[in-house]
Amino acid sequence: MNILITGAAGYIGSVTQNNLRKKKQYKIFGVDILQEKKRFYFKNTRNIYKFDYGNQKKISNLIKIKKIDTVIHFAANTNVVESIKNPDKFYKDLNKSKKLIDTCVNCGVKNFFFSSSAAVYKSDNKKINENSKTSPKSPYGIVKLEIEKYLKIKAKKNFKVNILRF
Repeated sequence: MNILITGAAGYIGSVTQNNLRKKKQYKIFGVDILQEKKRFYFKNTRNIYKFDYGNQKKISNLIKIKKIDTVIHFAANTNVVESIKNPDKFYKDLNKSKKLIDTCVNCGVKNFFFSSSAAVYKSDNKKINENSKTSPKSPYGIVKLEIEKYLKIKAKKNFKVNILRF
């Protein structure tokens, strides 16, 4: 199995890739813009490519050349307060994620895992579960929910979608 991880240098992406690399049946490739000081998160920089996941041409080439069959999408801006102050930055994540999803479908990726958030739920200080009402209050949560909806539209027999809400 050949796996591409977007946001490979972030905390969750780096932990995921480091753990998957221990399994000999997986070949792991990562994409990250390597901003901030995230490089210390991952131990092995082999097969990490420095470019934005919204670059359809580069993503498409990487998927084809490395024969990627699974994508784990962690890349995104994550600060909820910043999303309220600068929502356009977060809506760019929505557009880039849609491009990534379309590229994966067009290139024959079979499995897609999306890192969503509990921020998609209505926040009323009650316990939440997967059946709780979604009603995000921040642009961050709105974008995550919109990507989930887009993935559900794109999901097919040969394009399996998995949504992880942290």
